[in-house]
Amino acid sequence: MNERHYERKFYHDLLNLVSSVRGISEVIKDVDEKTRAEMLALLGSLSETMIETIHARRLYSNLIVHDLKCHPTSIDCERLLKRLTDIYTQHTLAENKTVHISPILKQIPAQKIVLNTDKDLLQGALGYGIRTALESIESGQSVILGVKTEAHNRIVFSITFPGSISEKVKELVFKEPAGEETGLTGHSAYIFFALITEALKGSASWTTQGGSITLSADFEGTV
Repeated sequence: MNERHYERKFYHDLLNLVSSVRGISEVIKDVDEKTRAEMLALLGSLSETMIETIHARRLYSNLIVHDLKCHPTSIDCERLLKRLTDIYTQHTLAENKTVHISPILKQIPAQKIVLNTDKDLLQGALGYGIRTALESIESGQSVILGVKTEAHNRIVFSITFPGSISEKVKELVFKEPAGEETGLTGHSAYIFFALITEALKGSASWTTQGGSITLSADFEGTV
């Protein structure tokens, strides 16, 4: 993998986030109370996004030296997706793009979907899937997150976004890139796949339908 390219991306994202925090910090004392409250909330969101950015980098570093340990806990899957939505809405890749939870999931009667796995590894893996989607779509487009239960006690996360896949690209999805590719043939897609399959012992796949691409992560779980 092109380590130098990946490191440049990491510091670029982190510097942009820090610059946003500094900009807000410089003006927050001079605004009215309502605006100050909004800015404080934004600072909290940006801080969470910085933590996720650093965490993602650490996961990648541990992945390439095969030093990822799984410590399972019970995870509320919808709550995890809400957290990822909040984090990646503030990400530099999401400028003029949106990340939100599937409306279908919100319409389902309240029933927790619980997965027993490592929360940090799962959040990081799904985060790389979201990055893949954000790198693939254009300004004004959206990434939709979902989770559902399937037969044989399976729990499936989905990341859906506009796009299509050529025959050439089909062979490269989830493979380790040789250069500086982004999107479906880039570093984020490969790391998503590797974390899901190697670290979390799940399965990862992609499908296309109606002008959309869906990345999926499938696990054995409990409802």
